Amino acid sequence: MRVLTVHVTLYGELKRYHPQRGPVDAPDGVTVAALLALLGVDDRHPRIVAVNDETVDEDHVLADGDRLEAFHAVAGG
Repeated sequence: MRVLTVHVTLYGELKRYHPQRGPVDAPDGVTVAALLALLGVDDRHPRIVAVNDETVDEDHVLADGDRLEAFHAVAGG
């Protein structure tokens, strides 16, 4: 099985799941949702995700060398 390296940065409340910024090894064909689950990120946390500076859905398939950023979604009034 081929292994990918994805550079992950989590922000806000999500940061506790991957406090250091940096590479994460993942299986080829991994989606954003699957990688976040591998890191232990609770899927009940509302979040916004971007890959290589583009907002994507969590079913987006990651490629070797991608930069994944996830932000805790917040609302205000």
